[in-house]
Order: sequence, then C-alpha cells, then structure tokens
Amino acid sequence: MPNTIKNKIGFGAIIAVSLLAATLCGCSGTTPPTGAGNTSAAPTVAKAPTIAPGVTIDTVPVGGLTAATALQAVQTAATSAVANKIVIRFRDVNGNDSFHYSLSDFHGVFDYQTAIAQALNAPSNTAVPLPLHIDSGDVALHLSRVADVWRSPVLEPKVKFAGDSVESVASGRAGRDVNQAAALTEVLANLPSLAKPVIVDNIPFVVTKPEVSPSDVTGLSDTLVSYTTTFNPGNVTRTNNLMLAIHNINGTVVGPGEVFSYNDSVGPRTQQTGFQDAIIYVDNRMKKDVGGGICQGSSTLYNAVLLANMPIVERHAHSLPVHYVPAGRDATVAWGGDDFKFRNNTSKPIIVRAVATDGGTLTESLIGDRDAVPHPDAEVAIDVSPKRTYPDGFAVTSYRVVKENGVLIAREPLGISFYHNLIGGVPH
Repeated sequence: MPNTIKNKIGFGAIIAVSLLAATLCGCSGTTPPTGAGNTSAAPTVAKAPTIAPGVTIDTVPVGGLTAATALQAVQTAATSAVANKIVIRFRDVNGNDSFHYSLSDFHGVFDYQTAIAQALNAPSNTAVPLPLHIDSGDVALHLSRVADVWRSPVLEPKVKFAGDSVESVASGRAGRDVNQAAALTEVLANLPSLAKPVIVDNIPFVVTKPEVSPSDVTGLSDTLVSYTTTFNPGNVTRTNNLMLAIHNINGTVVGPGEVFSYNDSVGPRTQQTGFQDAIIYVDNRMKKDVGGGICQGSSTLYNAVLLANMPIVERHAHSLPVHYVPAGRDATVAWGGDDFKFRNNTSKPIIVRAVATDGGTLTESLIGDRDAVPHPDAEVAIDVSPKRTYPDGFAVTSYRVVKENGVLIAREPLGISFYHNLIGGVPH
C-alpha cells in the first residue's frame, strides 16, 4: 500500500512539472500572462521599401519616399502640368504659323507604374524619366489636317493668251508639302515632359520646284483636243463662279508626266476669293453654297482629257445627274475633298485652255505638241452603257475606246457612276 501511494504521488508530480514546463515554453494553448516574466517575442511588421536619396522622377523629388507616396507626388505634379503647361505645338519651318494641341487630343497617358518601379531600383541621385504614351494614329491624323492647311502646290509657268496665241509666259513657283512621315517620327521622338512641357516642332517640308521653264512653253500651238458644254448666263451667281474657275485654270501648264489638279488650279472657293452662293449637290439634295457651278469646268475638262487619251488619276461622279454632260461623263469636285486629276502622258508640256462666251458656251482645250503624243493618230470615243435603274436611282458604266487605223487597241473601264433620285426640291 505505501508503495502504491508513493508511485501515485510521483506520477502527479511529474505531470505537474511537465505542465509547468509546457506553460513556460509556450507549448500550451493557454495564453501566457503579460509582464516582465513574458519571454515571447512581439510580432514585427515589415517596413515598405523607400526610394534612394536624391532620386527624381521627371523633376519631382521622390528620394526617401515609399512607392505609394512617390506615386501620389508624381501624379499631383503631372496633373498640374497637364492642366497648365503641357502643349504639343506644330510649327512650320518659317515659324509663321502654328497649331497647339493638348495631350487629350492624342490620348496622352503617363506611365506612372514604370517610373515608380525604376525609381525603387535606382541608385542615389538618379533622374528617372516619366514615360508618356500617345496615340500615333491621332498624331498622324492631326498632321494630315495641318498638311492640308500648309500645303502650297507647285505652280508651273502660267500662260496668258491673246486670242488664240500665247501672249506671255509667267515664271512658276516652287511648292511645298508637309513631310508627314518625317514629322510623325519627329513628334514621337520628342514628346513633352514635366521638365520640358512645351514641345515646338519645326515640321519638315518637301519642296517641289517647277519642272517647266517659260522657254519650254514657247512654240506650243497644237490643239490636241477640245470639248464644249453649254450653260445659262442668266444664272448670275453660278456663271460668276464658273467664270472665276475657268479664269484660274486657263493657261495652266502641266509638265511631262506631271499631274494636274483642278482643286489646286482653281484654289479655295470662298467669298473672299470672289465665289458666290449657287446650287451644289450634297447627300442627294440640292442646296446653295459658295462655289456652286464650278463642277461644269471640271466635267468639261474631264471629257477633253478622256478624248486626249491621257490617264485619269482621280475622278468622282456627282450624287445627282447633271445637265451639261451625259451620265457617266461628269466629274465633281469639292475644296478639301473630291478632286479631278489627270496626268500629262506626252513628252512635252501641255497648256490647259478654257474659254467661255457671253452666249453660254464653255470650251476647254489641251494645247501642246502633237508630235509628243504617244498615239497621235489614235481615235478615241467614250462608250457609256444603258442605264440600270434601281429604286433609289440609276447607274451607268463608262469605257474609253481607243482605235488606231481602225484596230481596237484599248477598251479602258472608267468605272461605274451611280446617280440617286433627288431628295427635296430645288432651292430658290
């Protein structure tokens, strides 16, 4: 019996000691009391890394800051700069004209995350850039619009007629076009920043010199082709516009291989340049607008060029049929839009001649050297298919038929011309 009791007490003592040891070493699920006797370590919270001293992101000091604090500082500075300073400016090479754009015009976005990541890994006193991403398509679009404004077409010598003879020849003038590919590259390589908020781009141009000298025109006297249409002189404003247009193209010289542009030759149709309101076609309707009627000049010339067997570079049909040429043989134009263009395929310059009479006839001719024509004996005719009618209008297909010594040498498709039904009436 005594041995039994002794063993039980010893076992209990062992259990008690074991429990105490477990409690002291933290093995128990019971939370130890706090105080000086607590030997367990307090949990530690990792500090956010900071940027090295002296580091800047596009002039914004961020040294010693955490990523979150640096991001806030840079965003604040950029927002202020975008609102008040940052401008992308296109300026011509002469510094005479400029166009200003904000970053929103190009969907400009600063790449904050890349800048912060670089700053965190940068050594002390490093200047980190703030990348800017813009839409190159938007830049190209605005550059094309600027190019249209700044474009100055080359002017070949201009002929002044005295009756049917050349009275004098004025010298030409060099033209210029924006080099849009080079300009786009320049803009994308020199984007604004917080340190340099205004970018001035001296937009590069391509200069084109006249190909024809006045002496090259002397002696040109062969009428290669002529075509005549009629108009109503009683329609005063329309006649005024037509007369202005043919005055501007009359005597225009087109060098060998050069492309003639009706829009470039006539110039802007504005009240300041003398044009008045007359009927034009827009969206299958008739309305009055500045310059109405000048399409008779382009359509008459189109027919002359067709018969001269010269290549057509650009031609557009009206949306409604016209009265002065057959369907399929008209050529509509619009300033800044549709144009009529052809190429001089002779080996010498040609002169565009346009003459209108008080009786209402317009004759347009091409004057040149018949010996310079590729096929001087060719017979040219225009073949137009019968009308194909549709619920909203009709269409015709045109061909240029060329024969030499009675043998067909070419049947050139000129395209399909679709004419709509008139919507609304004729404005008064």
